[in-house]
Amino acid sequence: MSIIKAVQDWLSEYEGMSMRPLSEIRTDLTEEQPSSYALAAAGNTSTKAVTGTRHYTNSYIFYAKESAQNEVDRQDNNDFLERLTEWIETQADKGYLPELPGQYVAEGIEVSNGMLLDLYEDGTGLYQVQIQFTFYKRS
Repeated sequence: MSIIKAVQDWLSEYEGMSMRPLSEIRTDLTEEQPSSYALAAAGNTSTKAVTGTRHYTNSYIFYAKESAQNEVDRQDNNDFLERLTEWIETQADKGYLPELPGQYVAEGIEVSNGMLLDLYEDGTGLYQVQIQFTFYKRS
């Protein structure tokens, strides 16, 4: 299992994700029609501690393609992003983090910038939430 798959599995535990099964939550790109979700890698960094342990920060963008034709749709979409953000923060505060493969150990997860990214002529909108995931590799 990859790190991104571990984060996808963890996100799928959010009750608000029950609208679509995890197998339909794509990597990198949403489907053409709403509702569609994807998790895309958005860069990473690593540092090596004095002890020799390597620490990583992976950045992801969670995309949600939803109907955005009217005010009610757009309010519902923003409510979804707010609830997802709150769920991620609550899980992190509890220390409940993604289960990682091999010798990797999760340290923390943060979320920011829930917003409408783009509106399309067909009446759909692409929304995003940025996620920063920190972990280390046991030596």
